[in-house]
Amino acid sequence: MGDSVSCVGHITTGVPQGSVLGPLSFLLYVNDICYAVPDTKIKLFADDTNLFIYDKNFTNLYRRASQSWHQLFEWFVANKLSLSVDRTCYSVFGIKLTDLQNIELKTNGRCIRLVESCKYLDIIVDKDLNWHGHMNYVYERLIN
Repeated sequence: MGDSVSCVGHITTGVPQGSVLGPLSFLLYVNDICYAVPDTKIKLFADDTNLFIYDKNFTNLYRRASQSWHQLFEWFVANKLSLSVDRTCYSVFGIKLTDLQNIELKTNGRCIRLVESCKYLDIIVDKDLNWHGHMNYVYERLIN
């Protein structure tokens, strides 16, 4: 603290945080992520990455999700970006969670969490695509 001094180091990759050009530099840096997983919709908001995969056949969906996830993870590694597996999750819409008991998506041997709801652009989206979770979220924010 107070009179502490940091060691000097050399940074070879990344974008400067807190700079005026930092957000633009980051966007330019990740500009090609949309080509990382062909035939899959990737949506970015700041440093949040969302992958949208759909299929009418569950077996095909799982295969595509596993393959897409692997391709996206390889892109992160190739671009020297880290992925917070603890903050990474996925949802499946239109299927009962009991049907997903033996389904696992993994990265580097670590399982990605299957969740019933998640926040997307500050909206709570749940597996049933209803507004109950979001309404409760907004209500809690209003009363606190």
